Amino acid sequence: MSGIWLLVAQLHLFLDGKARMAVAAAVKGAALRLDDDRCRSLLADLRDGDGRPLTAALDAAAQSPAEHLAALYFVAADERRCRADEATTAFTVPGSRVVYICTDRFASRFALKTRDGELLILHELLHTLGLGENPPSTDAISDIVRERCGR
Repeated sequence: MSGIWLLVAQLHLFLDGKARMAVAAAVKGAALRLDDDRCRSLLADLRDGDGRPLTAALDAAAQSPAEHLAALYFVAADERRCRADEATTAFTVPGSRVVYICTDRFASRFALKTRDGELLILHELLHTLGLGENPPSTDAISDIVRERCGR
């Protein structure tokens, strides 16, 4: 477990204030959740756009799930994109190493509800490993993350 904390200490957080603290806590918690076999099994069960399991991206990079998570860049999203709807809190595109954070929304929603922030970070992690959306829908992805990793 000390390896996870070492990795998380090197996070790439290009955020300030409450958002930085909330994302750091969520990433740490997400890394711990990846220690659970049931949660980690998501990576083998879900597929990228080419039909490969998400673990293929980890294998190609010779990274553990926690190492991949620690290598991501968390940056403040453009406020216009964040204000486009009432739901978006974080987003990325399949295969990207950058996760965009709607800073005010993330901080207000997850500063105290860290479990939900952790699950959102795991949702975005799946996209960084190549999982597309529609299908499966964002709600379907969130449901399976909650089911497998939400304990």
